[in-house]
Amino acid sequence: MNCQEENIVAGADIGGSHITVALVNLKDKFLVKESTIRKDINSKGSESQILDGWLSAVKEAIAWHDGRVNKLSFAMPGPFDYKRGISLIKGLDKFESIYGCNIKQYFADVLDMKPENILFRNDAEAFLHGEVFCGAARNLDKVIGLTLGTGFGSAISQNGITTDLNLGSEPFLKSIADEYFTTRWFIKRFKELTGRDVCGVKEISGCIEETKTCSIIFNEFSTNLASFLTPYLSEKQVFDIVLGGNISKAHHLFLANLKRYIKDNNLLVDIKLAELSEDAALIGAAASFDILVNSKVY
Repeated sequence: MNCQEENIVAGADIGGSHITVALVNLKDKFLVKESTIRKDINSKGSESQILDGWLSAVKEAIAWHDGRVNKLSFAMPGPFDYKRGISLIKGLDKFESIYGCNIKQYFADVLDMKPENILFRNDAEAFLHGEVFCGAARNLDKVIGLTLGTGFGSAISQNGITTDLNLGSEPFLKSIADEYFTTRWFIKRFKELTGRDVCGVKEISGCIEETKTCSIIFNEFSTNLASFLTPYLSEKQVFDIVLGGNISKAHHLFLANLKRYIKDNNLLVDIKLAELSEDAALIGAAASFDILVNSKVY
């Protein structure tokens, strides 16, 4: 690579069963595809199994640049102490063994990096900031990002500054939003209507013999999502949304209805699909370093 080392950051996205790491060129705003490393991780494993697995992926990605990378940033699910780099995940059936572990210090020690050169940010926040940095939201002054998948992630970006919203914890109907806008809701609802077990949204959307049921479920989903979002969008005066996550891949089954239901509430909201896919969180995590240097609108 001919890029200056200072412009290259290793971005890492921590999932419940995997880690993805890639190098990001902040100056020219692109992810170096050839450097992408993805490894399966047993989130129920021991502390050493989890950390060693993460370290292996990070080292492989950095090696692509001959090891000359001195900045690392993680997109990490919560709860997490993002400033200090300490995991607070407990009672979620994943990463129990690293509760209280200072992950920042661990990587600083094993990679011989300065602790201040290792950053962490919320995964939903990282997703949206990636899209703001060089994706679907790059020309928007104020935008909400929603990740629809195993969890309901949410973040807001204004003038290039992106922060987590944690809307998934907000009350909705008989529970909280996270219970209605995630994969497990689709699985549960399909079971209620058909008596059949499925693995996820992709299976439901491709179920030819249950076309009517599929339509009912996605209409219910879009109605609920519009009902939940409308008061917030109105209050905060946000008129742009970027959708990501695996559920958004079935957008042809719910996006038109979602737009119509929001419009019926007298809100003109532009809903865009994410452009960067799984790269968004990697880029958004890496761009944390760009924020420290440049206070600018992207």
